[in-house]
Amino acid sequence: MNKNINKIVSLGLVLSVLTLSGCVLFKDKSGAVDIVKIEKVKTVIESSVTVVVARVVKKNKDTAPYFSAAASVFCKMKETKQFSPEYLVDALNVATTGLITNQDVNDSKTLIVALYKITMSDKGRSDVSEDIFLTSLVDVLCNSIREGVKQGTS
Repeated sequence: MNKNINKIVSLGLVLSVLTLSGCVLFKDKSGAVDIVKIEKVKTVIESSVTVVVARVVKKNKDTAPYFSAAASVFCKMKETKQFSPEYLVDALNVATTGLITNQDVNDSKTLIVALYKITMSDKGRSDVSEDIFLTSLVDVLCNSIREGVKQGTS
């Protein structure tokens, strides 16, 4: 894997764990919704996923269809309300069958799935309903991947 992509993947996972630990995305000690923390989580996901996808696609434009298909999986999850990690992995495998892949694509997929699992594991502690929480999460991932493809192909 490209050293820069490896660093971004590692940084994205570390930032996600640090940002998501300690009730991030949830009410603060006073019980008020902490909008700053909510935005931090969104920023971590958007920036890490968008950058990784853009770099992989820029390096090899033939990988763009793979990521477009992956984005569609997250968009479909929003519509179908199928949020389990098992569904995600199975749907990604089906949607991307036969598309160009390489080690960078596989590592990017690992990052995206890990970010999803880490973030969705806190769904029960959210101050919004589980459905709203997970719908928002898959929407951010769908849009972040699409933006990465857009940046990588421009």
